[in-house]
Amino acid sequence: APINPDLGDETIEYLISHIAPGLVLTSTDLVGSLGEALRGQVSCAVEAVVLESVVLETNDGDIPAFDPGSLAEAGGAASADPWRNVDDEAVFSICFTSGTTERPKGVAHYVGGLLGNATAFNEVYGFDGGTRMAHYFPMAYMAGFLNTLLSPCMAGGSVLLTGKFGPMTPLKFWRTLRQHDANTLWVSPTMLSAVMALDRDPDTAEGVGGHIKTICVGTAPLPASLKTTFEDRYGVTLNESYGSSELLYITAVSDSDRQSPGTVGVPLRGVVARIVDHQGNDQPADHEGEIRLRSDYSFAGYVDYANGRVEPYAAQSWFHTGDSGHLDPAGRLFVTGRIKDIIIKGGINVSPRAIEEILHRHPQVQHVAVVGVPHEFFGEDIVAAIVVSEQTPGNSVDLAKELQDICRSRLSEVEVPSRIEFLKELPLSSTGKVQKAELRRYLANGT
Repeated sequence: APINPDLGDETIEYLISHIAPGLVLTSTDLVGSLGEALRGQVSCAVEAVVLESVVLETNDGDIPAFDPGSLAEAGGAASADPWRNVDDEAVFSICFTSGTTERPKGVAHYVGGLLGNATAFNEVYGFDGGTRMAHYFPMAYMAGFLNTLLSPCMAGGSVLLTGKFGPMTPLKFWRTLRQHDANTLWVSPTMLSAVMALDRDPDTAEGVGGHIKTICVGTAPLPASLKTTFEDRYGVTLNESYGSSELLYITAVSDSDRQSPGTVGVPLRGVVARIVDHQGNDQPADHEGEIRLRSDYSFAGYVDYANGRVEPYAAQSWFHTGDSGHLDPAGRLFVTGRIKDIIIKGGINVSPRAIEEILHRHPQVQHVAVVGVPHEFFGEDIVAAIVVSEQTPGNSVDLAKELQDICRSRLSEVEVPSRIEFLKELPLSSTGKVQKAELRRYLANGT
């Protein structure tokens, strides 16, 4: 049950006390901040082991790589198949969602679901023993747990532990990967933007395609303009997919899907997708609606904090994702946003994603998020929050007018943002998603 140390002492203590672990592992650099939570559990006869801090990177840039093959060598033939005697229906893990307004949900997964899902995804991209995955996502969340640890390990590959993606990471991003022979990586659109903005090595672009085999992008929508600009500069294709904490990998873009820009691919084997209207009726191809899913890899259930048990989820039920999208005639899925993020202005539904795509095409726009804020007459009004690139010259008032004019030329009048706010940064989760609820509160209150 990996727990993000940034959740805070109170939340961590709550989670530890309610899942009742038999063993707590932490490190010397975290034990101070986790003191209260751990002391409370140790008094309940829970064993706590404090590990020495792991040095992920030394001054000379040395980064250790974890090779799962070495475990089999160290343990002999008996360790070659570590899952041989493990029940597929045993609970493998509990991961906690990064909720901001309530206690994080504890999402439990079975052994068979997690490992089977990783294998199905690996098949699409041909991950194998030669895959060397650069690990940037937080390990406490599914992107850093399934995507960048379990997937390469199930393929028999290796993992490069890079450390947290921080302000200095983009400056040596490609150099670090080349130095340690990483050929595969998972990144978020925010990470891609940072790398492109801060990459100052004129020789980088020519070399990336020579040592990077696969780049997967997830945790947030990938703007079409960012995808095109990145691929043109570095000569490496960005592979989108779609997933959730509960159902894990859902789709992946294969070579046959690249003729349809904007798709997140077709469902993996064992996954079925359908699109329904607000009454639950199936929608025909290319019609918008809520994405509902059924998966062979669905989660075991949520943790009931009242009793500490996992409340079983009916695996054959249709899972309500809360995402909107459509399927094309070939079965490719397109995700257009969150249903709760849809802006209803004067009774008309407006898609924030459509506006964001247009604004993101402007060369001075580095990041953008569009939200609805309360309005006395329209019910909701449209506000675009924008982070401009470092090289942006001129007056923000002029840029705001220019951006509104661009929207006006390509959208209906009701879809044009009434306000454009320039921010130093957008509120992001630890996995790179824009926290729109927090942004909405800020823009509505002005604080």
